[in-house]
Amino acid sequence: ASTAICGIIHAILGGQPMMIVGVAEPTIIMYTYLYNFAKKQPGLGERLYLAWAGWVCIWTAIMLFLLAMFNASNVISRFTRVAGELFGMLITVLFLQEAIKGIVSEFSMPKDAEISDRGSPIYQFQWIYVNGLLGVIFSIGLLYSALKTRRARSWLYGIGWSHLYFIYLVVSIY
Repeated sequence: ASTAICGIIHAILGGQPMMIVGVAEPTIIMYTYLYNFAKKQPGLGERLYLAWAGWVCIWTAIMLFLLAMFNASNVISRFTRVAGELFGMLITVLFLQEAIKGIVSEFSMPKDAEISDRGSPIYQFQWIYVNGLLGVIFSIGLLYSALKTRRARSWLYGIGWSHLYFIYLVVSIY
């Protein structure tokens, strides 16, 4: 809901008649880096992160207004499709890097675990190993299902009577 509301507000205030709101990946990466940077700063920290991120968004909005006022969108005609594909590859590599870091971190004890809690059964080697192994299994399962369904648009499922039967099943479930 918040993405939809922000997308509508951004499209109205952005001065663009048509806007693609599917920019979640770069936004997530930006906020991840902002948060990691804020955690390391003694004057900023986790306590002031939201205020700081708000100011980053305000300055970004001001820059976008200026770009819209000076019709900077004409510059996009100078770029080729290769530039867009390279940006997509960058986003893919950054997400793969974060995913690999997440899978590796499943095999270690949480850093914020209290010293008195480290004797708890959930922090024993077996449970940490099982937790990491489940993360690997789920990741491989997600990759497998993504590779198997990448050409789902060309499947013949949903044509003819099977399509009506599918609608009947969906309606009867609800």
